[in-house]
Amino acid sequence: MKERPILFSGAMVRAILSGAKTQTRRIVKPQPTKTSGTNRGYPLPLMANDWAWPHPRSVATTISNRPNGPLGWEIHCPYGQPGDRLWVRESFNLGRPLLNCEGVADDEELWIGRLPKDDPRKQPFMRAWRVGYAADGCEGKMRPSIHMPRWASRMTLEITSVRVERLNDINEADAIAEGVTAVSSGGVTLFTTTGVNCFQTAKDAYAALWESINGPGSWDANPWVWVVEFRRIER
Repeated sequence: MKERPILFSGAMVRAILSGAKTQTRRIVKPQPTKTSGTNRGYPLPLMANDWAWPHPRSVATTISNRPNGPLGWEIHCPYGQPGDRLWVRESFNLGRPLLNCEGVADDEELWIGRLPKDDPRKQPFMRAWRVGYAADGCEGKMRPSIHMPRWASRMTLEITSVRVERLNDINEADAIAEGVTAVSSGGVTLFTTTGVNCFQTAKDAYAALWESINGPGSWDANPWVWVVEFRRIER
């Protein structure tokens, strides 16, 4: 079993905590390229809808026209394999407990100094530091999620399955598993990830979320993505 960090936005952290989010999609890097239909030196003739998948750790290339990528390609997923774990990085800040005259912590001081590193002796840092999370509405200056140390993470996820597919192939059930929620408006069921903008389908809501993270046009680009399914491990 391996353990790796993974970043999530505040909205997606809340969705994981509520149990609404059990999947995440991440862009495959490097992306495969469409072949021209010519042989290009490969032992078999290529079809016009073939994809050339560069091996992530060598110069070798796999050719495939399967709708979910080459058979067995999921073993190359950089986020891990079923049974591996992901610890969540999110925006946060630190506070040092301030003790009153009875020696009881009833206030705290926002800590803007250097982050304490993970303790090799595995001593519980949480006793010495109070961690605030932006997803919880914590006030004060936040530190970027990329800088969160392992000991400050409050969520660990276990990967249950991995596959590769085109982004636009997501269905309604998988969009809901990505954290899209249903809301009722005037007797009509709509879908949202923010609680503000609503859409007629869960897929449309997820498309809007994807573009908010990856930029305009990123949904229409329809990249190949890793689909990582997970379950949250309770502490």
